[in-house]
Amino acid sequence: MATVDSALRIYERIRPGPGILSWYARVPVVPIFLISAASSAGFVLAWYALFARYNQKRAVLVVDRIRLAWRGRVLSRRWSGTSRLHVGMRLPSNLFGSAHITVRLLPRAWPVQWLLQHWDAQVETVTIEADLDRPPSFSLKVHNHRWSGRLTRRVPRTELPWTIHRSGPMILTTCDDWEEEHNPALSAILVARQSEFTDVVLRPQSPHLTVTAPVDALENDSTARQMFESLQELVQETRISKKQ
Repeated sequence: MATVDSALRIYERIRPGPGILSWYARVPVVPIFLISAASSAGFVLAWYALFARYNQKRAVLVVDRIRLAWRGRVLSRRWSGTSRLHVGMRLPSNLFGSAHITVRLLPRAWPVQWLLQHWDAQVETVTIEADLDRPPSFSLKVHNHRWSGRLTRRVPRTELPWTIHRSGPMILTTCDDWEEEHNPALSAILVARQSEFTDVVLRPQSPHLTVTAPVDALENDSTARQMFESLQELVQETRISKKQ
């Protein structure tokens, strides 16, 4: 009985008073939940509007830089979501017909997708698809991949001198009648290897030419003109090799 009495006395000391209980009863739980939900929704909408507008300005800037440097004329413009812009453009060169340009940016308006693609080291790209006045007689896919690394993280950089080896192009083919000189595929590979294009596709079917480059390669008008010159050189080499 002494133990029970002691427990009751302790409970009487720590039991909240009627004032505290009435205060808890008066707390407006529902309005607080609504305010939190409204604040979260407002933050998400503000994030979406801000970064959707940023992607729009960035994509339009890239297209305008291409248009001015390549002296093209925009025929159509269409958005696919908030991170992809499709543009139809007519180029002044007689080597190309109408071109289709796709600008792919990171989905900044959607934070989760943005973080996932940023974690996977995805890059923003520009893809140009065009038909040539003379379709190539062969199919070719070139992928440029540049990488560098170290053997171990524990070795200081000063104690690990770099030795760079530049290898020439290596071709594996199943053709029995392969001609190394004046070969259009070999000429296209050499031009694509020296350019900023990450992917180059040539084929007889439409679109005859598809090239992909990072958006960072179009950081100014000079680099945009260099890319167009590389594109013209790529097509010219294919035409010259075909004539020969």
